[in-house]
Amino acid sequence: MAELHVESTSPAAVTVSELSSQHQGVQLGGYGGELRIDLRFDRFLLKDRGVGKPGGGWRRHESGRSFNYILDSPLSDQLPKKLLVVFSAIGAEYDFTFNYRATLEGGNLSRAFVLDDFGRQGSYYWVDHGDDSIFLETQRFLSNLVNELGVDLGDVMFAGSSKGGTAALLHGVTLGVGRVLLGAPQYRVGDYLLNAAPRILSFMAGEASDESSRSLNDRAKEILLRGQRRTVIRVAVGSGDHHLVSHVVPLSEDAWAAGYNVSSLILPGVPHSKIGWVFKHLLAAEAMDLELGSWQDPLPYALTRSGETVTLRCWPAEGEKVAVHLVGKKAVLEKRPYSDDVEYSFVLPPNEGHVRARVFRRDDSNSIQAFTTHWA
Repeated sequence: MAELHVESTSPAAVTVSELSSQHQGVQLGGYGGELRIDLRFDRFLLKDRGVGKPGGGWRRHESGRSFNYILDSPLSDQLPKKLLVVFSAIGAEYDFTFNYRATLEGGNLSRAFVLDDFGRQGSYYWVDHGDDSIFLETQRFLSNLVNELGVDLGDVMFAGSSKGGTAALLHGVTLGVGRVLLGAPQYRVGDYLLNAAPRILSFMAGEASDESSRSLNDRAKEILLRGQRRTVIRVAVGSGDHHLVSHVVPLSEDAWAAGYNVSSLILPGVPHSKIGWVFKHLLAAEAMDLELGSWQDPLPYALTRSGETVTLRCWPAEGEKVAVHLVGKKAVLEKRPYSDDVEYSFVLPPNEGHVRARVFRRDDSNSIQAFTTHWA
């Protein structure tokens, strides 16, 4: 086993072909510039996540910009076709993996998880040294996937947190999907990368500088402004996350001014390091809504049952109070009034079947929204 490591100062692509049962050919293409090639037989840089191994469910999109993905099928093919595509956040260097697959296991919608395994830590599914062929090829792949599955674009949701949220936004509005669900995305990508991950900025823009940072910011805004306004944008971010002021506020302002339907769920006290934990619950709730076609704008929640005890944990938005009705198959079993509580425990009557909760959200202006959880 060997690892081929290529570093270039311009866009470069590696193509591997089967020459015989025992030999493979490697072709390197690019646009000139400086090039470094290392062939390693030990001390590999790439973390082995089983990508491409038989039985792992991996598929490969072969093109000028090839990448790996997993497509999980719905439990039933008799229901209306729906698709959820999840984009990955930044991991450690040379550690490329997907997010939220376990959270979304099961269900009656197709689920695609696409790797961003360009550069050391990804490219936001977008740019390599100023070249946007990764973005264009990702768009081509996603469009083909939607067509192959026979899904209407209105029944497609793109989702992700942090870097994955940025990719879901840019690709979602470009393709014109029904909804994008974003967890603390980096809208001003250049500003973020210049300070937090200059190596990624160098890979994407060719250098890590104030100028390249501003250029990437401008390109992200241009994609938003060129996007299709039918895409609904929903963003979740913690009040304790610097992404709120630096990224979510300017995104919301630009999207609103451009005519998008955009909303923000501001979660009290949640820092960026914890957004993934809360976002997975929101993603699960939104995935159920996508299945049902209800679009309730739910809160992140976790509903669990142990014997005759049911526990509901909610993450209300800043300034909201919550009321909960526990509902059985035939009647409302218990009502809890509006309060600042975020966790509720219910003891069920003997031999009670499946139950679920109807959750009411009231904000400071006394505006009320409601959503219904899954059965437990």
